[in-house]
Amino acid sequence: MHFLFLLFFLFGTSVHAQDFVIIVNPQGPLLKADIETARDIYLGETRFMGGMKLEPVNMLEGSVKDSFLEKVAGMSSKEYRLHWIKKVFQEGLSIPLSFATPQEAISFVKKEKGAIGYVPASGPSSFEGVVVIGP
Repeated sequence: MHFLFLLFFLFGTSVHAQDFVIIVNPQGPLLKADIETARDIYLGETRFMGGMKLEPVNMLEGSVKDSFLEKVAGMSSKEYRLHWIKKVFQEGLSIPLSFATPQEAISFVKKEKGAIGYVPASGPSSFEGVVVIGP
């Protein structure tokens, strides 16, 4: 029984629970966005807010993206890609941009008022110029 408790303690909680933080532009309309709003933006269901075009950005494939998609979008990276392939062909939307480094994502979000992104929680030493809104 103690072995099962130890396994649950070590693996029962999500390993990815706090792997990422969601960031937005401090001058944009997303300062009070919640997880449901982020989900709708990342799934292409909400594309404008306050008259401003929203710009979701992803990290390249990896554990941070996997954790974000699992927690926020409720799907795997493969399911997310398939979702966006449908959006591109059925609705003519563009797939959200992806960045290789947290610094690139932060830089983009700083420049674009309607941008929302996520970066590793322990990655950058500074989130200067962006606001962390979650998880």
